[in-house]
Amino acid sequence: MGISPRQRSSVRRLPARIVIVLAILMAFWMPAGAALASGTDPAIEASASFPVAAPPATPFDAVQLVLEFPPGAGVPMHHHGGNGYITMLDGELMLTANGVTTTYRAGDSFVEYPDGHYKGWNATNAPARLLVTYLVPEGAAVTTAEEEAPAAGPKTVSQPKHEITNSPGPFELIQTIQRYEAGDQTGPQSTAGDLLLTVVEGSLTARVGEDEKTYAAGQMVATANKGATAAVIATTELRPATSAIAPSAGRPVPTNGNWLLLAAGAGALLTGMLMRWRTRHRQFPID
Repeated sequence: MGISPRQRSSVRRLPARIVIVLAILMAFWMPAGAALASGTDPAIEASASFPVAAPPATPFDAVQLVLEFPPGAGVPMHHHGGNGYITMLDGELMLTANGVTTTYRAGDSFVEYPDGHYKGWNATNAPARLLVTYLVPEGAAVTTAEEEAPAAGPKTVSQPKHEITNSPGPFELIQTIQRYEAGDQTGPQSTAGDLLLTVVEGSLTARVGEDEKTYAAGQMVATANKGATAAVIATTELRPATSAIAPSAGRPVPTNGNWLLLAAGAGALLTGMLMRWRTRHRQFPID
């Protein structure tokens, strides 16, 4: 049985309100740069966030290190020129802080302060690895040893330093470890604050204008693994406390769970509109 012009119109045409709601939902969930990126986003292997209510006076240095402790390796009693924000990535370490010894394992995070005295070692038979970001006054020593170093010390994978000239005021210091399999890449993403990026394993192509190491607030970052093997990177972002940027999307998002209510409301509205539209057009069956 044929379809009349009226039936064709009824079957094919969606109300403008439904189209608008669909467009809003797509814009809300689609990551920034999604149309520009192909491949798969990198996997987040570890992440930690630290509130920094009173950052050092500008200018100050942000120093990011990835340290590997072989079994038996350690560091002597020492102190730092500023706060050190540490996330354990693998294994476990014993740390004595002002006379109190604590064991930290993969996934744990803690802070070392400039008025503290610390000594750490790997007492296990497996290697340990950590990511640490220090915020120290410009030109100040990151670490000062107070005794002779042990025979076996940690291996420093990388130690990039970035001068912060304009303090964002109170901010969140956000650390991540990201794994890019061959072919993984991101589209251009905007960072809310200064960003440090260290390639820990493999190689990675990163583009921010002409700068491929350190990224300033507001710049667009595009990264890709163009090699045949996996690449691992460590990042530290100094994100202003008033900002809410989705790391994978690079765009502001509502905070305090309000986006869940918005999404639920929009979904309910769309469902109701589609049901009304379907009921209204049942009178035009297609044989």
